[in-house]
Amino acid sequence: MECRKKIIRTVWVYILLIVGGNLFAESGSVGFSVGIDEADGEAFFSWEMEPGFGPDRNYDGRVDIPNNREYALKDYFDLSVRLKELFFVAYPLFSQSQSIRLSLTLQPVNSASGLVGRNASAPGLLLQIPDLRCGEYRGILKVQSDAGEALITVRMNPKRLVFASIGDSYSSGEGTPERRYRANRFSIWADGGPGSAAILDHLRAHRSSASWPAQTALFLENADPHSSVIFLFLAASGARVDKGLLEAYAGIDRALGGELKPQVDELAYLAAGQRVDYLTIGIGGNDLGLVPAAIFSLLYDPGVDGVGGKTYQANVQTIVDSVYSGVWNGPLSGLTGYKDDPPRKGLHGLKEGYKLIDREIRSKMDVHKVLLVGYPPPVFSGFAALTDAVAGLELDENE
Repeated sequence: MECRKKIIRTVWVYILLIVGGNLFAESGSVGFSVGIDEADGEAFFSWEMEPGFGPDRNYDGRVDIPNNREYALKDYFDLSVRLKELFFVAYPLFSQSQSIRLSLTLQPVNSASGLVGRNASAPGLLLQIPDLRCGEYRGILKVQSDAGEALITVRMNPKRLVFASIGDSYSSGEGTPERRYRANRFSIWADGGPGSAAILDHLRAHRSSASWPAQTALFLENADPHSSVIFLFLAASGARVDKGLLEAYAGIDRALGGELKPQVDELAYLAAGQRVDYLTIGIGGNDLGLVPAAIFSLLYDPGVDGVGGKTYQANVQTIVDSVYSGVWNGPLSGLTGYKDDPPRKGLHGLKEGYKLIDREIRSKMDVHKVLLVGYPPPVFSGFAALTDAVAGLELDENE
């Protein structure tokens, strides 16, 4: 029924335009005017925002990840308005062969929002509005031609989406650098873009735009032309709950010197009180000691006893005990001279570690949704059980 009404309304518009055009021609007047309401006008034009994440503004072949406050707080974006070909089908007295000019007048819907009205005009079917503040606007798009003009009522609500990621190597992109050279330490990692000093931190942390958080940010950016994504990427290879998220951390590439700020504190600084829409947290593997667990597991053959004077089962049990306790400097260290960093939290202390992270986030920033991202099942299938006592953290095993 609604479709039939639109068809009938369009037919009447055609009749009125043709009759009106003939009357203007007979009277010696030039042009006609037609008004198109918001419901119908949406079919005749499109608008999109410039991407907040994805550009390579210094043309070095890498997506820019600035990680600075100027980028984090950006709430103004270039906006493009385009007249669709369907407009000329629905209103045939207009023609693309004519001289077309677009003019747009926008006013904020809420006068108390602090937004300022904007006006823009340009010849052709494309109109650019630079540095439009995010918010809800209502206005008129005027289409002018040699024959007359059409006034299309428009409503626009450009939004910014702040997506942040903290965690360890599973989030930073370890193993997937921007460009790989002969050895991992000579690989090229993420770029901060023009004027950003983040490139050294990206190198210390081994961050890559090929990581799943960066690819998720790109997906969100491309999914909606009416929003722009601000991607804050602070995950670092080798990070733990303490050294990394809640305390300073030297990074995985310590030859650079310096250190990375605590990820939670750095995110709070960048957000500066503004809402973070989505925050992913991927942490815990280094607190358990999954890397030393893998190293020591390679020493043992299921068919061979006697390594270190123990049976195979006893050696495996030692690894399991270390995963739970977080202490790897015990019996295992005698086999290879392995020396671990200060004791890890282990599985027994990790739940309390998640509570500390939750407490810090709640006290320092405004986050709409937190996703605690699990490791792949072959790494640790019991990860979900650790989140039961942490209110507000949601585990997404499909991420």
